[in-house]
Order: sequence, then structure tokens, then C-alpha cells
Amino acid sequence: MIKRYFNNIKKLNTKLLICTITPMLVILILVASTSIWAITNAMTQLSLQQLRTEATSSCDRLSSYFSKYMVTVSSESASYTLERYMKTLTFGNNPKTNPYYYQLIDMLDNIYSVDSESINMVWIADFDSGIGLGNTASDWARSGTQWHISERPWYDEALTSKKAFISDPFISLYNDEPVAAVVIPITDTVSQRTLGVLALNLRLSSIHDIVESSTTEINSVTMVIDSNKNFVSNPNKELLLQPAPEANGLVQRLEGSDTDNEIYGLFRYEKDKNHYLGYATAVRGTDWIMVAVAERSYVITRILPLILQIIAIFILSILLFTIIISTISRLITQPLEKITIATKELAKGNYSVHLASASKDEVGQLAEATDTTIQTLQSRAIFDPLTGIYNEFAFSSRAKHLISSNPDCQYALIRFDIARFKMVNDMFGSSRGDELLRFIASFLHDQVSSEDGYGRLMGDVFCICTKHSSEDEILDLIHRITYHVEAFPINFNLTPYFGVCLADSETSLSTLLDWSGMALSTVKGSNLTNYAFYNNAMREQLLIESRIENEMAGALENGQFSIYLQPKCNIGTSEVVGAEALVRWFHPEKGIIHPDLFIPLFEKNGFIVKLDEYVWEEACKVIRSWKDRGYPLIPISVNISRVHIFVPELCDKITNLVHKYDIPLEMLELEFTESAFVSNLDTLYQIMEQLRKQGFTLSMDDFGSGYSSLNMLKNSPVDVIKIDREFLNESTSSENGRVIIRNTISMLRQLKMQIVAEGVETGEQADFLFASGCSVAQGYYYSKPVDISSFEEFAKFTK
Repeated sequence: MIKRYFNNIKKLNTKLLICTITPMLVILILVASTSIWAITNAMTQLSLQQLRTEATSSCDRLSSYFSKYMVTVSSESASYTLERYMKTLTFGNNPKTNPYYYQLIDMLDNIYSVDSESINMVWIADFDSGIGLGNTASDWARSGTQWHISERPWYDEALTSKKAFISDPFISLYNDEPVAAVVIPITDTVSQRTLGVLALNLRLSSIHDIVESSTTEINSVTMVIDSNKNFVSNPNKELLLQPAPEANGLVQRLEGSDTDNEIYGLFRYEKDKNHYLGYATAVRGTDWIMVAVAERSYVITRILPLILQIIAIFILSILLFTIIISTISRLITQPLEKITIATKELAKGNYSVHLASASKDEVGQLAEATDTTIQTLQSRAIFDPLTGIYNEFAFSSRAKHLISSNPDCQYALIRFDIARFKMVNDMFGSSRGDELLRFIASFLHDQVSSEDGYGRLMGDVFCICTKHSSEDEILDLIHRITYHVEAFPINFNLTPYFGVCLADSETSLSTLLDWSGMALSTVKGSNLTNYAFYNNAMREQLLIESRIENEMAGALENGQFSIYLQPKCNIGTSEVVGAEALVRWFHPEKGIIHPDLFIPLFEKNGFIVKLDEYVWEEACKVIRSWKDRGYPLIPISVNISRVHIFVPELCDKITNLVHKYDIPLEMLELEFTESAFVSNLDTLYQIMEQLRKQGFTLSMDDFGSGYSSLNMLKNSPVDVIKIDREFLNESTSSENGRVIIRNTISMLRQLKMQIVAEGVETGEQADFLFASGCSVAQGYYYSKPVDISSFEEFAKFTK
């Protein structure tokens, strides 16, 4: 019924939207878009025209500026004194000895006095002698200076031109200032031969001032570029005489044009993702280009107020129509509004909304049905169905809220579970295990403050988020929980283990839960303490594991792993009767990496599957090598990780590997660790039976290290039992322990099982084991794990 009502609401709102708001919205969008486009286009055209006005105006001012000086030098060039001076001046002569020298200096000084602010230097250059002479202020007046006239930028044009012209900019020889010269050739009135030039150097800074003297309504930049594509004028004076392509990129755009109208006219271009408008025109009397440029974004800025007004009208129109349609919709759907809101809150995880309706019509029935649904979903979504406390999702939400909403408070996450909880279910039944979980939940409900949060994450894992003022408070809570758990009425030693992580608002809750779980894993099974606080050492361990995971695949491909063999010896004769293959990692930079650092990690991430398969094949290669060389064949045992139980093709892989190297099946002994017998027994036994039928010898490794070995001996299809090193060391240290060892060996012999003692380190241990009925042992008393050649030497292999 709820679904039908909500579908009706959805259909009604959709019809109203399609019939009213949507068409009007489309019309308003089209009108607004068209208006903005038209205004933008008009303003762009206006800005281009303003750029044109600015460029042509600057060009006119600059041409007038040049004309004034061209008239000055042209009038002086007609002086008879200038022509006579050049005719009588010869190479090697001192200009002062020339009879026209002082008249000429007066002429140059007079020209310089016209505008000493703009003129850098007034000078003449005699082509025959190569001597240049400047006005008095330039320090060239006394003796003249010889220069390489043919290399100057104005020389070629001076040879061909008879009129005054403007040279491209260059660096003044007088004071290294960037200048452009107004040059007029001096010719022999008889032979019409060019004798030299009269010129004045105009400072580029003065030219720049002329170009920049105008003001426009747009924020534009005016530049002048010479025929060599260098800047003559630029707002950035450091770019004067610098190449224009590298400085601004304008010349490339102009050179790419196809017509004169595009070169000397309006244009647009893009540079560094910015759009520009511009106008270019030629500077009369020169080979220069005047360019005025403005960013298009500035144009947009000018019309932005108008655009904002259009957008405001557009938004107000939408709001007006929305209000009208919302009013109509409310009148139609008001009876269902509360139910709609409640449903949305329900989707957000808010189950506190309750509906109350006195109406007995369809809406009232719908409200009542929704209330019932909310209550049911609340119970399922928030509370753990077994214990009645928060589930993982609800606890996470509660913890996030506490940490984020109380930045001034320090919170701690306390994660704990029960050691060997699975055994409680196995020995006493799952119902008894459930009672234990409810027992713990009841204690948390009574003991944890309502201002804190707690919940059951999974299985026997619980977590508490509580304010942390001191470590003693946390330890007090841990001790109380421990005491309560141990007091549960059951004939079993219950021990809770705790991992504590101090929270901060910058770290995600999932990370905090991981850290508390990491702290918990460090004390799991410890007899010294049952709690640990997360610290930097654990973080470092994470980094170490991360580095190992990053390198593990490459290490296997590059041959950094090798197998070592540890001999199994007959205790009575010390003869080598077998070997165990152990993997070693030889890192090219870090040296040997201890197996304890990478084996547990590989078992967690699954890489142990590839590594085990590598060890199996290497062991088969060794046996094959012994067979080819005529050495005695002795079995090599290899480990089968519990991760392999979940690999469907395990049996086929091992069998195919043995057949590939054509070695006897019984020469490859397969060791299953005792921890593999804790869970998935049916699957494990099925695999072991299949391997045993093929002819493989199976052994149980680490016997005595766990709790269920004796319980499984009667059913497990194993041929060899390997007594764990720790079990051996602890048991032989006391008379009671020795009694246990002797009787264990006796029991295994009666079960027709072979026995291998691991970790034998002293002769006393070997003698005791031999006297107790164990005939095979391995350990440092005989030999540590060694490489293949060292093992062959130790075993005294001969053909």
C-alpha cells in the first residue's frame, strides 16, 4: 500500500513539473542565454573598435613625434659645413684638426638642445674614415671614435635611401641605452655618392611614453614591434629589444594571417588559456607594427553587472514560478507530505520520526503502516538482533558523532574479543556462546555511560567509544570487563583481549577501528597482558609490512627467494633420514629478511600460495637432481599453508608437479600446521584423503602448540606427527612435563604414527626423546637450515 501511495505522489509531481515549470524554465533559459550572447557580442565589437581607435591614435602620435625630428635632421643635413667636413676627413686624422670641426660640434649641440630629454645622442658617421662623432654631452666630441659602421642596423638602408628614415632599435654605443635612430644620409652634391649619415638617437623610453600617453575606457595594453620581431615599446620595460614571440606570442598570430586586413586590423587569439582581442596597424614611415590588446575577460567584466541583472531576473522568475507551483502542489499533496518527509528521514537512517494521524481514511491507514515499518526497520538497522545493543553500522555512526561533535574531548576506542571463543561454541554449543555474548552486552549496557557508545561489530568482537581523561580510567574499565567475562558460569577459561586506540577528529573511524584491531592482535594469546595501546611502533610495523608487500612479487620474479634444508636425523645413529624445506629471502639491499616478518603477512594477503608453490617446485628440483646424480633419495617435507585449503586445484597442482619432475610421490612429504585443523575440518580432511590416496606422506606440524591436537588425532588422516619446539622445551623442564612427553610419544606409536621432534637443541633432549621412543629429530643440535650444497655435504651424499 505504501508503495502505491508514493508512486501516485511521484506521478503527480512529475506531471506538474512537466506541464508548468519545465516549459517555462526552457523559455527563460533561452531568453537569458540569447540576451547574454547578444550583449557580449555587442560589447566585444565595441571593445574591438576601441582597440582600433587606441592603436591608430598611438600610431598617429608616434608618426608626428618622428616627423618633428626628421624635419630637424633634414634641415641640418643640407648644411655645406657637414658635406665639407666629411670630404676632408680621412682615416687616421684627428677630427679636431679638421677646419669644420667646431662648426660641426655646434651644429650637433644645437640639435641635441632641441629635446635633450628624448634625444640620447646626436651624431654623424663618415663612411670613408669609419669615424663617428657625437655632440659635446656624449663625450665623443673631442677626438671622435672609429666604429664598424657597416655592421650598424641603419647602414644598409642609408646606402640606398636619400631621405630621412627611422631605424630599427639598437643599443647606443654611447651609454648602452636602447634607442632608435632618426637617420638622414649625407650625399656629395656633385657625385651623389653617400658620404655618411647625420642621425639622432631617440630613447625607447621616450617612444614608450608617447605610445602610452593615451587613455581608453578598456584595460588594454599597447605595444610596438619592429621588423626584427623585437619589442620597441611594451608596458614591461624589461622586454624592450626582447623577442616578441617569447614575450607575448603576438607575432606568431600575425604571421599566421593570410591577408593584410588580418595583419593590420582586428584579430583575436588565445594564449595560456586566456582569450585576447586586438588591433594591429603599421607605424607610418617605419617597418614597425602598433598593437593594442585587451583580455576578453575584461570585456566580460564590463558587462558583468548587466549579466548579473539578467541572471537575477532569471532566478527570480524561476523562484516565482516555483512558489506558485509549490503552493498548488502543497494543496494537492499536503495530506501525504508528512509521510514523504518521514520516508526521506528513514532513508538517511533517522528512525526517530513518528507519524500520528487521527484520520481513519486511506492517509491515516498509510501513516499507521509507515509507523510500524519505521519501528521494524529501526530495530533491524540499528540493533544487533542477538544482543540488542548497537550493531556495527549504528556503533560507527554513534562513534563518528561523538568524536566530531566534541572536539574538545579526547575519545578512546576499546576493541575486544574473547580468546578461543570458537572453542566455546564447539565444546558447549552455539547457544551457550550466544548466552556469553548477551552476558557481555548486558554488562556494557549497565556499565558504559549513556554519553558514550558501544556495540557488537561481528562475532565475539565488541567496541566501546568512551571519553578518555586518563589511562587509569581505561584500564579500570578493561579490568571490570575482564572480571565480568571471567565470571561467566562456564567450565572454560575465558580471557578477553583488548586493543585501545586514542581517537582524533582528523582520522577516519575505519582507520581508528583498524588501529585498535592492530593493537588487539599484538596481545592476542599473550600470557603477560590482555591489553595494548596503539602506538607509533605499530604504525612502523604497518609501514614495514607495506614495503614488504610492495616488493614481494618482484622478489619472487627476480629470484630473491631460496630454499634451505634442515636435516632430520635418526637420534640413535645421527644418520640423515629426511629434510624440511624452509624458505629464505635474500634482499639485495637489506640482506636476509627473517621469515617471521613475511610469512604471517603472506598468509594474510594470500601471497603465501605463490611462495609455497615456489618452495614445492624447488624441492622437487632438488630430489630430481639427487636422482640424476645417483645420490640416496630421502624425503623432503614442505609446508602446506592453511590458505591452500581454499584453493580448489591444490591436489592437482602438487600431483602434476611431482609427475613433471618424475620423482617418487613419497619423497615429497606434505606438512599441515596444527592451526589448519582448527576450522574447515571437512574440507581439510577431504583434501588430505585425496592426497593420501595419491601416495603422499602427510604430517601434522607444530603438534602440542594448540588446544585441539588430541581431539583430532583419532580422525585426522596423517602419517607423521611433528612435536612442536615450544611444547618440547616446556615439557622437558619438569618431571610432570617429561611424563606428558613420554606418554604422548607412547600414544602416537600405538596409533601407528611416525614421530619427529622439532627444535632439539641439546644432547640431553635428544637422549630423553630416544629413551621415550622417538627416533627422529631435527634442530640446531644436529644442524641449522643450510643451503643445498651444505646439506649434501652434511648428509655425506656420494654416488
